[in-house]
Amino acid sequence: MLTPGTVLQNRYRIASLLGQGGMGAVYRAWDMRLNIPVAVKEMIPQPGIDPQTLAQLRQQFYQEAQVLAHLNHPNLVRVTDYFEEWGNAYLVMDFAEGQSLADLIAARGPLPEAQVLDWARQLLDALAYCHAQGVVHRDIKPQNIIIRADGRPVLVDFGLVKLWDPRDPRTRTVVRAMGTPEYAPPEQWGAGHTDPRSDLYSLGATLYHALTGQAPATATDRFAAPTVLTPPRSINPSLRPETERAILRAMELAKDARWGSAAEMAAALGAPAAAPTPAVKPAPPQPTRVIAEEQPQPTRVIPEPSPQPVRVTAETPPQPTRVITEAPPPAIPARSRIPVWAWVLGGIVFLSLVLGLAWAAGQIPPGSIPTPTTTTGQVRAIATPTATIDADPTVYDNFNNPANEGSFNQSRWRYSTDTKPPRQIIQQSGVLVVTQDGKSGRTALTARKYAAVTLNARTFFEARLKISPDQYAGNVQLHLRTWTSDWCSECNISEDASAGCWDTIWPIQNGHVYESIRKQVGYGTWHTFRIEVDPLTMTFTYYMDGQMIGSHIPVDAEKLKKARFEFLIGVWSPSPDAVTGYIDDVRIGNY
Repeated sequence: MLTPGTVLQNRYRIASLLGQGGMGAVYRAWDMRLNIPVAVKEMIPQPGIDPQTLAQLRQQFYQEAQVLAHLNHPNLVRVTDYFEEWGNAYLVMDFAEGQSLADLIAARGPLPEAQVLDWARQLLDALAYCHAQGVVHRDIKPQNIIIRADGRPVLVDFGLVKLWDPRDPRTRTVVRAMGTPEYAPPEQWGAGHTDPRSDLYSLGATLYHALTGQAPATATDRFAAPTVLTPPRSINPSLRPETERAILRAMELAKDARWGSAAEMAAALGAPAAAPTPAVKPAPPQPTRVIAEEQPQPTRVIPEPSPQPVRVTAETPPQPTRVITEAPPPAIPARSRIPVWAWVLGGIVFLSLVLGLAWAAGQIPPGSIPTPTTTTGQVRAIATPTATIDADPTVYDNFNNPANEGSFNQSRWRYSTDTKPPRQIIQQSGVLVVTQDGKSGRTALTARKYAAVTLNARTFFEARLKISPDQYAGNVQLHLRTWTSDWCSECNISEDASAGCWDTIWPIQNGHVYESIRKQVGYGTWHTFRIEVDPLTMTFTYYMDGQMIGSHIPVDAEKLKKARFEFLIGVWSPSPDAVTGYIDDVRIGNY
């Protein structure tokens, strides 16, 4: 067994043990060359194993690496490296961050049918891809399906993989393993040969468990007592009959009675398998805001309305404008009317009467009557009202209110520091400027609306940050922490001009610190950071400039589901040296 801190190949630093089985162990590790989390699988031979079986196991392990290295599908993990060290074999895989389907079922019981069918559609698409490559998984079960933070299911652990040739199903079978009884088809236990229909049995049993909250009867029990398998709708009557029929056919004991392919099963579930999805390229960085100098126009300028709502994840480009010159009023046909002088005289008398009564009652203070505007030619001057509410409901504070210049909006923020007296936090020229004014510790503001709140819906916290180049040690940050300050999550730009996110329990303990990718960003440049929290799995996903840089489920996730949180912005420094950070466009909302 490897211990945390062990380094393999001078590249992979072991962080923690993720799981252990009869043939090996899987670790979470950090790729120190690429600065990304990875999963490292170690083959651990059982004591006293004979040399021939050991050679077969090593060949199986190497074969697994070769198989996975050639697979490329968004719902499968990808193998990136294979090596041998200290007499053991290792393979390195993409780290599938998320929560296992088994854990979700244990926490919530039967899961919503629509959600499970969406996962089934994606998994069947992955199986169709694998089967087309001649690969049978042979160990599909809830423990081997990871639900990522974005809701995407990922099929992991091809440890029992078999290369399948329909012309000779006995060809290139690796060392036989039985799988997990509740999800393994009968041919995996006896002398029969497995093929793609074996995977459909296992997926059907997995869907049965997800939709009923109960693991199905094993194949051996069903041979002994055929009625021991309870139909899914007898346990969960809300299920569609079509869903039940599709699952029960997938779980037929005879292979020939099952669905013939993953595509057939997907169609029967009402979730047709899509064509294999190409790899998703990372989104390009969002552009920073560029405000062009406006030229004076002798006409009225009206902002063009946005054609549709835009989900803000980075700075939204300024809206285009259109210039409208008002046309002359249309000619009014002549008709019999009261003379103009009569209307004017009557209006003056009526207005004088109303103003006199209001003045006497004290309803109109002096100076509150607006001065009429003058119309010249065909261009009409129109006063632009000052907006009091931002058009984007997720904007918590964009620091543009002139009333808060030289201070900050104290109805939205309260002062929060580690030491006294207070240091300098002011709104200046449309941004918040925070200076570590000769005191060590944190200088910050806490969002009043988001102090001691329980996260019951998927929530994001976002802000633009910039750090000045004249600091010594410290960072500018957005900070999400528990109300009791025993756990924190943070995105920051540090004194070395690197940027990233991390989370940990507090005080820090070994094995509880997670770090995202960190990037060099330079000084004096704005960068948008975003923390997304999914309270169902307590997954924290981190973004910088619109690109995901990390995702993590803390080891104490169950405790955090019941915790109350608060949100802060500010700077931190371990020394009294001056650190200046700039913060803008704070957004908080649901996603």
